Amino acid sequence: MAKKIVLGTILLVLTTVCAMALEIGLEGSVSNLNFDPDRDPAETGFDPHYLPIGFSLYGRHRFDDASGMEVGFVSDRIIKNILYGTFSYSGSYYTLSVGPFLGFFNTSSMIINPGVKASVKLQIPGRLFFLLESGRTLNLLNIFSGRELSGVVSGTGDYLQEDNNVSFGFYAGSTIVSFLIRSRLYTENTADYGVVTDSLTDYSLITDIFQKNSPFKVMISFTYRSLAKVFEDAIPKAEHTVGSLVLGTRLDYEIRRDISAYALLESSLYSFGLDDLIGEFGSTNYIFTASAGVRIDL
Repeated sequence: MAKKIVLGTILLVLTTVCAMALEIGLEGSVSNLNFDPDRDPAETGFDPHYLPIGFSLYGRHRFDDASGMEVGFVSDRIIKNILYGTFSYSGSYYTLSVGPFLGFFNTSSMIINPGVKASVKLQIPGRLFFLLESGRTLNLLNIFSGRELSGVVSGTGDYLQEDNNVSFGFYAGSTIVSFLIRSRLYTENTADYGVVTDSLTDYSLITDIFQKNSPFKVMISFTYRSLAKVFEDAIPKAEHTVGSLVLGTRLDYEIRRDISAYALLESSLYSFGLDDLIGEFGSTNYIFTASAGVRIDL
């Protein structure tokens, strides 16, 4: 009950802050490419009927042409709950941002897990860009208990979260072609199985197609997606991995100058087992990720 009250308060505050910003956004997603949280090291199958819902709420405010800030809350099916805020500064050929990255109410023993989020973007406008972005919890509270600063989840309920993104893209007329690697990772010291790590990594080729004065923009992506759950303390160590070849289509629509929305569907063309699941898994089920969002510029 207390957790729901606090989370509700956080979302209310975020909504208020976002309403004061120049731009707000709300996104939601659902996917059946997941391992069940109660999965044990001996399982070798895959059940696509576990459908967690993720969402995010964010607000952005520009102080001037060069600087601004963003605050948001993310509930992700891999890295769970994140509260973040970043301050950014932009020049003609670069954008830098940094701010807090907080794990929030993910375990009862570690209500808040502080960390940092930072990014650097280098660009030649209208030609090409390079983006490096990373967010990571650091177990800063361990300082007060005499344990390591980061990298170790020694106590039951300790956890680490990571969200990393590297992308490079270039413009070709009315098309933007980009290459992206994104990894999300959540490591927790659980009471049942010791240290368990969940991760999701995408290797993507993305094509954005747009036309001036058109309210529509289309994005087509081809991704190799790796979903993994590693039981570090199992004897022997258990590593469950599912690989998927994924085709994605996203449609953006500018409803008005200040309101836009998008819908994205990613469908697995083929999914297969790896590591301990080699030869044990080959799904004929439809595996997908669907998401939608809206952005309002106030």
